[in-house]
Amino acid sequence: MTMPCRADWIECIATAFESDERLGAIGGRDWVFEKGRVLNGSRDEVGVIRRNGRVIGNHHLGVGPARAVRMLKGANMSYRRTAIGALRFDTRVRGTGAQVHNDIDMAFSMSVRRAGWRVMYDPRIAVDHFPAECFDDDRRDAQTLGALTDAAYNLPSDSRRAARIARSRGSGTRRVYLGIAHAFAALPKGLSRAWQRWRAVRKGASQARRDAAEGKPMRSSGRR
Repeated sequence: MTMPCRADWIECIATAFESDERLGAIGGRDWVFEKGRVLNGSRDEVGVIRRNGRVIGNHHLGVGPARAVRMLKGANMSYRRTAIGALRFDTRVRGTGAQVHNDIDMAFSMSVRRAGWRVMYDPRIAVDHFPAECFDDDRRDAQTLGALTDAAYNLPSDSRRAARIARSRGSGTRRVYLGIAHAFAALPKGLSRAWQRWRAVRKGASQARRDAAEGKPMRSSGRR
């Protein structure tokens, strides 16, 4: 994928960090160009986790003033070096090509926030986002059952998100953690397909919980 920055991108980031010594991370809007068109729209709710556990991203549609958020999106986020410290991205995730599930970068910004730093989103800090085509199991327009299993396995890779994962079983994100609501959403394509998707997600989640309970490192899926 390519992500050209807008002309004032770096200046906006530098100004934000210079004006707030407790700012640990800041992100902005990524204008997504997909299939020859811009995914345009406007959302006030960005980077939050609702009380029912549902994750609301909307970083590519955010409008309005700069504000504090729970998480940032990997396509457009910057960090203060001292806020990161020894924090590193989790490299134990599974996937054949794409390591499915962008909660990995979201968890990174959440960790900075938990350490006491401010995490902000400002839609004026913008980049143009041109997602590349995926040729592995996690194709953007045709995600396989194997990719769903990997995604569910990756989701609980950070034990600090366990409570949110438990809550998301029934109402989690549409793309990855299907839960009961998402099995029903697949019903128009047939009961068999809905059941297959449900089983794929449960398989990955069960494997992750088992490995965590046994203190094992996250395992490769073996699908290459």
